[in-house]
Amino acid sequence: MPFSMRTLASLAALAGLASAHLDINYPTSSWTFTEEQQEQGGVCGGGSRVAAVAWGTDSAFVSLSGDEGHVVRVLLATSGSTTENATVSDASSFPTVLSQGATFSSSGNLCLPVAVPTDLATGSRATLFVEATSDGGETVSSCAEVVLVPADSGSSVVIDHGAAVVNPDTGANMTVRDYYCSNSTIAALDTCSCHCHGGSEHCDDSCAPERIATAAAECSASAGAGGSSSSSSSAAAAAAPSATGTVGQEAAASEPTQQGGSSGAGTLSVTLGAVVLVGVGAAVLV
Repeated sequence: MPFSMRTLASLAALAGLASAHLDINYPTSSWTFTEEQQEQGGVCGGGSRVAAVAWGTDSAFVSLSGDEGHVVRVLLATSGSTTENATVSDASSFPTVLSQGATFSSSGNLCLPVAVPTDLATGSRATLFVEATSDGGETVSSCAEVVLVPADSGSSVVIDHGAAVVNPDTGANMTVRDYYCSNSTIAALDTCSCHCHGGSEHCDDSCAPERIATAAAECSASAGAGGSSSSSSSAAAAAAPSATGTVGQEAAASEPTQQGGSSGAGTLSVTLGAVVLVGVGAAVLV
């Protein structure tokens, strides 16, 4: 018996639901899970933790794959230890917001710079939590295990079979950042910061006009409610998600954290899943 149009429509709807996904391409230590586990909405895709890899906090970034139109947020939980993993139970386990509001384009790939707080100890173990939300409010998530190091891992050159991988567009040696971001929409790092003086907003030069307008409304409302003139307000925390999102803020506080950290001295040699960093200047595919 041939399928009815209603049956075909139902199958198409189910296929659409089954296609929802979110993958962390970099860092390369994504938790393991099945599509079915992730679609059920469990934290970290409902999967299992894997061994941590080094993740440079200087010019840090994540490379993601997901569904067009889904809005992304990136959170971080640290253990405060160089040997113990962060405790993960649900999304509330991740108190630090590294980015929120970026959206997957039609390419399905997103390279997202993030600002990591500067007061985290070198060698600390941490878990990255990435969540993507559809227009209908459905969410999927994934996590990655990292060890925080004060270096720019993305600037390391990728080595394959003993030779540097060449960027076909530029002819230059391909870096880790090139390797994971060359086919992605690259979001800008948003470091806008605003605060209130009485009923007036004070925003830095990086803030977009709509962000400044939001801050002005907040400051005016705060002053009208009798708020302190010295109170701090971050437009990044309060504004509706923009094309690039907001970065570097504590979930329990509003002031964004500027990215920093030393480039590090000496030789760094750590396994990054499929990539090994050799010194500060090279990465080897293994």
